[in-house]
Amino acid sequence: MPTLDEQDLYLRNLLPSDPASGTDAPGWEAPLPLGEQSPLPAFPTHVFPAPLEAYLEGLAAQIRTPVDLPSMAVIVALSTAVAGKVRLEVAANWIEPVNVFAGIVMPPASGKSPVLKQVMRPIEAHERRLADQARTRNQEFESKRRILEERIRKVEREAANAKTDDARYAAQSDLVSLRAEERQLPWPIEPRRVTSDCTPEKLAQLMAEQGGRIAYVSSEGGIFDLMLGRYSKSGGPNIDVFLQGWSGDTIRVDRLGRGLDHVDDPALTIGVTIQPAVLEAMADQPALRGRGLPARFLWAVPDSLIGRREPNPPSLCPSWIEQYHTMMGELLQLPVPACEEQVPVLRLSPEARELFADFNTRIEPRLGERGDLGALPDWSGKLQSQLVRIATLLHVASSAGENGALQGPVGAKEMRGALEVVDYLIPHAKAAFRAMALDVQVGEALYLLRWIARHGRPSFKERDAYHGTRSRFGRIDRLRPVLRLLEDHHFIRRAQEPPRKTRGRRPTPTYLTNPIWKP
Repeated sequence: MPTLDEQDLYLRNLLPSDPASGTDAPGWEAPLPLGEQSPLPAFPTHVFPAPLEAYLEGLAAQIRTPVDLPSMAVIVALSTAVAGKVRLEVAANWIEPVNVFAGIVMPPASGKSPVLKQVMRPIEAHERRLADQARTRNQEFESKRRILEERIRKVEREAANAKTDDARYAAQSDLVSLRAEERQLPWPIEPRRVTSDCTPEKLAQLMAEQGGRIAYVSSEGGIFDLMLGRYSKSGGPNIDVFLQGWSGDTIRVDRLGRGLDHVDDPALTIGVTIQPAVLEAMADQPALRGRGLPARFLWAVPDSLIGRREPNPPSLCPSWIEQYHTMMGELLQLPVPACEEQVPVLRLSPEARELFADFNTRIEPRLGERGDLGALPDWSGKLQSQLVRIATLLHVASSAGENGALQGPVGAKEMRGALEVVDYLIPHAKAAFRAMALDVQVGEALYLLRWIARHGRPSFKERDAYHGTRSRFGRIDRLRPVLRLLEDHHFIRRAQEPPRKTRGRRPTPTYLTNPIWKP
């Protein structure tokens, strides 16, 4: 693997020394150094209701951070507020939950903690109110339990000291009744909506206690250490609760003193801000990628403002804060269904359904091995689910205060907004997954660039590149992601294929070499 210094030296030899050398190559951009990328889009805040958009823009300006950070945090907050309270019927036999996982990748001192604190504040206030209401009730349960336990001990003594069989049978019968009464008595539970530091085992227990609804929100990346089992007794990965919590599959929980419990309809929300180094370290953890965990995240990799921040940022308008807290308070007060069968099910409007069908038609060619999403089959394969989840969250945000947050349909406006968010997420996900395997791909890209330089032609076929580098890549499906990486960095471009006149095997792709690049 080449060192960073070796990479820089080699790239200086690959890239043109004169920036004007690209003027004779219309349609081509100057190659980007490997490891860098084209500017990523900013989050489209206009997809939110106008008061929420104003709050997000104002919060970003006050904390001097990209608007992506508070926007993604609000999606997490919306998921925390309504996950498990509503679901969406996408099609016959397709009911989708609305909880999301989000990962925002930013360097230190980017305002991650202050933004999460501000966005999650109404949820924490709601949690404290629930705890205050539950305290008296829990004290009553504890008092009843202590009384029952004393009665049980008394009857046990009576059964042990009985002089006759009739007295012993009577005591044992009373004991069975008392224990049945004890099992029916609710256990005192502290209401929780958010956690930020717990093991996967503890997280499963929290979900069982809270009816399957909980959010893990943190400004640190320690959750990935927990997922990898670094603090477990076995030391192995323990990510089942995260996988099942996203998809809504039943979770089995062994609860101390209470036996086996089932969470039949879990709705786990995750919102974490992590440093780039944490993301890059995941390249050494194939267990996470192999089980499909990163594929469940909505990734954002905003451009840092450090070095370009406004020295005197404006204050956040109090009315925007009040409107945000009011909206979140109304969503948090929505009733929690007692069981899965009582969860309201929203539907798509006819116009939204058409937009969804059109999205499926357009995205499908991009998912194949020759498409731009072919290198991310695990992540892109969940785009349909992510799209409708985001659309539903936009719907409940728009409907808050109108007694319609749990009523449908999810309309075309929300679906169009969700489509814009997905268009934003796709390049950010590519950047995130590229960072997870940056060291490996940079080394492989440098190897392929050396072959192209030796090839010395303005174009080459994929088949020829494979045969020329087979000793390095072994299989053509290992070569294709590297070709895409070089495309993303403007070293090469895939040529447009001519219309096919006959059926048969598709011809091997041809790639054009950037004429600005002078190897």
